[in-house]
Amino acid sequence: MRRRILPPAALAIAAALLLAGCAGIMPKSGATQAEIESWATPRGYQAATLETRPFRLFSLLRQRRADSLLVIYIEGDGNRRPSPYRPIEPTPRTPHALRMAHQDESPLVAYLARPCQYLADAALPSCDSQHWVERRFEEEVIASMLAAVDELKRRSGARRVSLVGYGGGGTVATLLAGRRQDVVELITVAAPLALADWAALNRLGPLPAASDPAEQPALPRTLRATHFVGGEDEVVPPAFTASYVGRRGGELIYVADFGHDCCWAEEWPWLLERARGRESSP
Repeated sequence: MRRRILPPAALAIAAALLLAGCAGIMPKSGATQAEIESWATPRGYQAATLETRPFRLFSLLRQRRADSLLVIYIEGDGNRRPSPYRPIEPTPRTPHALRMAHQDESPLVAYLARPCQYLADAALPSCDSQHWVERRFEEEVIASMLAAVDELKRRSGARRVSLVGYGGGGTVATLLAGRRQDVVELITVAAPLALADWAALNRLGPLPAASDPAEQPALPRTLRATHFVGGEDEVVPPAFTASYVGRRGGELIYVADFGHDCCWAEEWPWLLERARGRESSP
């Protein structure tokens, strides 16, 4: 296991600069699907609802030029208020993964929502809440997400995939990576990867072993895996990612002053460069 610590002072300065520059171009908190589509279309994204059984998954795809690699950002869990462990609705208040995706300058970038996210109020009752609470990482969900990745890959013409997941989206991304042969890069941010231990701490009840990345075989050595954790994260304390990395490998990057929400999206361009080995250590 490799571990790097990024200094808070440099991160704070860069975050402030990025916040000032990006405030006008990021989707607002609490945006509906229609509002996100209105924001995304003039910025070069194609919005689509992917028909996967049994879920319909909202997605965005941006194609700046042809390329063999598609980078897919997977959204985090639903609205955590009042409890960070049992979302009260499937759609997050702040679309962190989308904000991160928008700052990725790769030629092919996609955003993929999770089951039941961004459904209209009238359609939401038809989506069983278990699929975004107790069963959010179970096989039915993962199979649907696998199908969505296949479809995004087909639409983009890519041959290889990079998966980037925030929060629970990082858990999903890790489970997907273990089931595919075309994933060459995995990046998780504030993700519970020793899932059974995290669930036990928060009294969420037992989870099937198939839902826990820590219970899966190690990912191929040819796949570059990087896992970011924040020293101030009280939702997913760093230990639950570090435990996974210790058992299954990959690189752990510890950012001392970051929490679960702050400041991943604001710092993402620089952090992404670090994950891909293009920045030297301070």
